Amino acid sequence: MEPKVSIIIRCRNNWELTKSCIDSIIANTPKELYRLIVVDDGSTDGTKAYLAHEDYKDVVVFVHSKSMGAVSATNTGLKYVFEHPTPYILIMDNDTEVLYNNTSWLQDMIKCFIPGVGAVGAVSDIVIGQQFVAHINNKEEVKFLISFCMMMSIGCANRVGLWDEQFNPGNSEDLDFSIRARKAGFKLAVARDVFIIHRFHQTFKDIDSIDKLLDTNEQKLMVKWGEKIYREVKSMG
Repeated sequence: MEPKVSIIIRCRNNWELTKSCIDSIIANTPKELYRLIVVDDGSTDGTKAYLAHEDYKDVVVFVHSKSMGAVSATNTGLKYVFEHPTPYILIMDNDTEVLYNNTSWLQDMIKCFIPGVGAVGAVSDIVIGQQFVAHINNKEEVKFLISFCMMMSIGCANRVGLWDEQFNPGNSEDLDFSIRARKAGFKLAVARDVFIIHRFHQTFKDIDSIDKLLDTNEQKLMVKWGEKIYREVKSMG
């Protein structure tokens, strides 16, 4: 049986976080439902060697010889899935973790793909916008998704194409994707009953100023789309 979902995890260093993420998926997800793809974006902490362990023999692994950024890592995974398609693609950060004993989480995300929906995001207590767990009763149209845990249909992914690498090393590429998906005619949705642990920006903790990165990429969004989108999402509730 072919898997329904290709799960792409982007990581750079922080092996213990990556291990917790992978192990939580393996422990809480029916094996036949998914294929796991890990893109190591130039880690220097032994991540490549750890991923070669027998425990992860079924994981598809890609290794960038040097760090290219989380957006490029996403595209490495997407290119593989475009060549070996599954009905759905799930993008996950390595600083996330599936709740133990929530074995229906992936099916619950798939159920959100009613006609017209192209992408679905999970909820957490550390995320902005309508995916913040305190905002799950917000009935407004979902305009933006954050890609800490975000699923796309293969039709949406093919139509939108690769993610915009001008947003490397990361942040705001998911907002850009959201706009592109909506302009392509797809709706966005939030899986309100799928809670994912999110440790937020751990992949970027060695960057001198995350605030500076956010400001820089918000300016790129404004040049591309004509509005300050990041702050709009941050203020949603």
